[in-house]
This record gives sequence, C-alpha cells and structure tokens, in this order.
Amino acid sequence: MYESIGALNSELVNTQRQLAKANARLTAANDLKNKLFGVLAHDLRTPLSVISGYSQILELLLPTATTGQEMEFVGRIQQSVGYMLALIEDILSLSAIETGHLTINRQPADMTLLAQRIVSMASILADQKSITLSATSSRPLWVLMDRVKIEQVLTNLIGNAIKFSHPGSTITIALSAEQDEEGQPWARMEVTDTGIGIAPQKLESLFHPFAEGSQGTAGESSIGLGLYICARVIEAHGGSIHVASAQGEGTTVSVVLPAEG
Repeated sequence: MYESIGALNSELVNTQRQLAKANARLTAANDLKNKLFGVLAHDLRTPLSVISGYSQILELLLPTATTGQEMEFVGRIQQSVGYMLALIEDILSLSAIETGHLTINRQPADMTLLAQRIVSMASILADQKSITLSATSSRPLWVLMDRVKIEQVLTNLIGNAIKFSHPGSTITIALSAEQDEEGQPWARMEVTDTGIGIAPQKLESLFHPFAEGSQGTAGESSIGLGLYICARVIEAHGGSIHVASAQGEGTTVSVVLPAEG
C-alpha cells in the first residue's frame, strides 16, 4: 500500500514538473510573439509614414489638368497607407498590453475639443459613404487623460460606426457631464449609429482580442483588435466602456471617464 502511494506521489510530482516546463515554454513563446509583433510593427511604421508623406506631396504637385482617375489612384494610396498605419498602431498597443507595458501619461485635456478634432478628421472617411457626423456637447469636459491613447479610442469608435453604417445615414457623437451618488464627476461619450448592428452571440466576445467581426457596409474588414484595445485603455484610466446593439437597427458605444470637478 505504501509503495503504491509512493509511486503515485512520484508520478504526480513528475507530472507537475512536466506541466511547469510546458508552461515555461508557452510563456517564453508568448513573450517572443509579443516582442516580434512590437519589432515588426515599429519597423513597418517608418517606411509607411514615408509613403504617406510622398503621396501627399504628389497630390499637391499634380497639375490641375490631371485626370480624375489619377487623383483617385493617389487617394487609394493614402487610404491604404492610413489603414496600415492604424493597424500597426493597434499591434503596438496589443504588444504593450500583453507584456504589461501599457503606460498612461495623464494630462488635463478637454474631451469635447478632442472629440471635435477626431470628428473633423473622420469626416473625410464619412464623406466617402455620404454619412453625416453630428457631434453634440453642452460644454467643455475636462478629463485627466493620456490624450494620444484616448484619441486612438475615439478614432476607433467613430471609425467603426462609419464602417458599419449605411450610406446616407447619420452618426451621432454625444458628450455630456454627469455625477455619481458620491458626487464624483464623470465625462460620458456615446457614439450612436443606425447601421447593421451586432448579432447577440457576438456581443459577449466583442472585447476579446481578434474577435470575429462582420464586414462593413462597403466591404471593409477588420482583424478584431480595436475594441479590445479601447477597453484596456479606458479601464487603465479608471473608466468603463459599454456596447448596446440590435441587429439590423444600429449600435451605441458608451465611454465613461473620471472627469475633473
């Protein structure tokens, strides 16, 4: 009996050692993957930025007699480079999150002004689908935030709304101030569209990395990183993000951040 217990204990210890070694290999492989993502994304960003810069110069230098088709080609270059640069930023953010190196550098910033800036930039993309962007806010909303990262969040949310909205529709970006029961001020932003909506079975995994998504109304694709990164950034600011959607009717994404009183 004692020999059987001893053999069983020895086998258990051996299994634990094997599991520990396998776990160490998996951890090392995951660390290598994240490091590789970061290096590749960083090295790709520079040449893409150069291509973007030269395409803008080319657009300025093209003579007024240039055909519409040539201008369209330049526009496609800029659009493709913009997509790749946004994808690279998502990969760099994912690498920082997965390795625990996501840093938040907070400075006071007006969320209303920031949202208006993003809406102005996104209007170029919205115009391609004849979509109207309507931004409403009662007053400035001061938040202690990492402006660059919150800008990335707002860009992603508004970009998603455009992607999944029907041509000719309207997207509303509403900002407001509120207080909780303890008197803590909060800044709320809601992005509402009347697009294709999200299937109920996909809502639960919406904030998972590489979540399977739908194609946009113009065939736009996604690798499913945007909302995962948005959620991690908002949580790092002490805020929250919520999605309410009805398939075929549209989606509202709400972001709430601690505001300065």
